[in-house]
Amino acid sequence: MNTRRFLVLLAVVAVLTGCSGVPIMLETVGGQKEIARGEKVTFYWRFQNADYVKVSGDTNQYQPKDQTTVSPTESTNYTITAFSNGGKDSLSTVWNVRVYELETPKTVQRGNEPENTQTGKVFIPTPSVSTQKSSFYSGYKTVNGDAKPSQLKIVRVSYPQEKSQVFTVDVVAMDDNGNSLSGLMADDKHTWSIKTQLTGKEEEFRPEVKEQRWSKNSDIMKMALCVERSATSLDYDETIRKAIGAFPFQMTSVDKLSVITFNQESNVLTPFTTKDQLNYLAEKFGNTPPKGLNSMYKIGYNTLQQFSRQNNVRNTMVMVVSSTDNSSLIYTAEDIIKRARETNTKVYTIAVGEGVENYPLKYISAQTGGRFYYVAQERMSEITEVLREVSFSVHGYYQLQFTASETIMHQCKSMKVVYESELGRTEEKINLPTDDDNVSPMYQALSMFSFRQTIVTDEYKPLLQSLAQVLKDNPDKVIELVGHSSAEGEDDEMRKLALERTQSVRRMLSEMGVNPTQVRARALGDLKPLYYFQQAEWQKDYNRRVELRWLDASVQPFEIVAEYVYAETEAIKYTEQWEKRGYKAYYERVYMNSNSGYRVKLWGYATEDAANSEAKTIEKKYATKVSVE
Repeated sequence: MNTRRFLVLLAVVAVLTGCSGVPIMLETVGGQKEIARGEKVTFYWRFQNADYVKVSGDTNQYQPKDQTTVSPTESTNYTITAFSNGGKDSLSTVWNVRVYELETPKTVQRGNEPENTQTGKVFIPTPSVSTQKSSFYSGYKTVNGDAKPSQLKIVRVSYPQEKSQVFTVDVVAMDDNGNSLSGLMADDKHTWSIKTQLTGKEEEFRPEVKEQRWSKNSDIMKMALCVERSATSLDYDETIRKAIGAFPFQMTSVDKLSVITFNQESNVLTPFTTKDQLNYLAEKFGNTPPKGLNSMYKIGYNTLQQFSRQNNVRNTMVMVVSSTDNSSLIYTAEDIIKRARETNTKVYTIAVGEGVENYPLKYISAQTGGRFYYVAQERMSEITEVLREVSFSVHGYYQLQFTASETIMHQCKSMKVVYESELGRTEEKINLPTDDDNVSPMYQALSMFSFRQTIVTDEYKPLLQSLAQVLKDNPDKVIELVGHSSAEGEDDEMRKLALERTQSVRRMLSEMGVNPTQVRARALGDLKPLYYFQQAEWQKDYNRRVELRWLDASVQPFEIVAEYVYAETEAIKYTEQWEKRGYKAYYERVYMNSNSGYRVKLWGYATEDAANSEAKTIEKKYATKVSVE
């Protein structure tokens, strides 16, 4: 091929390539879909490989990633078109906006009580009727008592305060499409009842029933949404942020939302504001991947400081978590519960994925009158539906009140709400909180480490500063730092690496002014990994940690390690053997010589001296070697 023919061919290829361009792609489109006449609506879009965007009925030219606000007087379909290649290439999508008429608020009957229109409450438009099957509160429908709800949901409980013996239970009655059914008031054909379960006995109450209808002097929701972004949420982060980003468009125009992300520290993405200020919420999460530990109790308690008791305001805190608290140090679930009760804030918890210990979340929600939800990894979009349900339930629900005895208040373990009519019966049962439940975290960590690293990174220094201040304020308190490593070498090498990590933390505490006599240190190496089959990098980081242990005599923290075995049957046998000898014993899983194993431990020693003394007795009496932890 001669040079001239080659150049001509090259030119033709260049022209063809330039004409074809890169295809325009739609990343996302979103916004409000329903407004009352006279209100404004905002919707947004994200296009790739586009030069500009046009919206039907609008002469403006927009960016490929942009938004617009309009005020249609009737339901309208807006065509959003992206252009490239000088306008020769385009891609369109349609955004539908429904416009409805506002009702005129008027006095209605709520049971036998006339509704007060002078309370300062606000008028909120009623949501549309849902036409798709849903197990979540999705719409609103007036039925005039001629329908049977397919599901009841207890959305809030207010427990008796001080000398009161009055329980208040807020319930929504829904059809198969998630529509809250209005008009199911108690009369001779429709009955509501509360049934409480004591040991071997069921007691039934006929509560006073009131209906809070949408649009009729509704309360305002003030919600703090706390979203965990520790290392454990890495696999869920993208879907969680999308689900939460879609939630503001489900809110009413008067409700307020604040969003906080957290690991061992918190980050306020947005203070309390209405939905018109919450566009691009998902993007506020930023590009930094989740990392670090989980200080849910501390963050929850601090967030509750933003609430106070207010008339006509429903204080609500929602916590979306993918792991269990492991770094709140001095804060507990009881701190959240106490503050929530002081501010009349209901706490809702959403457990995401398989890595969460659900019981502490259920306990917090039960104690504060909120509700617990579980969302599986393959159904992350349900987070939006849960948040909508919590939000909607502020504005439309049935309120059931009844007076209970002291026995019911303190001994009842469960409560059942029942609705019955000629069409059938629907019920839901909840467990009531008990004060003797133990929800202490399994462990508390101060720092995690990368591969072969022993230096504490800056992200954990605020956590250590908090601990340092507690120790300085309480010079009689003593802690133990326990170093761990992942399985990445010989046992002795791993113990040495773990010890260096504890020493690094101890030096930092000393530099912060902590008395060295308050800090003990030891290393377990890779003996007790949190993740035995570590695959993801964050799981290895969690195994490379330094834990905190309070050496408090009241909790009998010292134990004697009596046996090491590889088979669980052997661990059970030795545990029972030590129990027959009169000791309190249990076994735990550990990692030994690159294999899974078990060790049997004797517990219940208030001081190290007491444990050492008993260890010497055991070694002499049973001719075996033991150690104290």
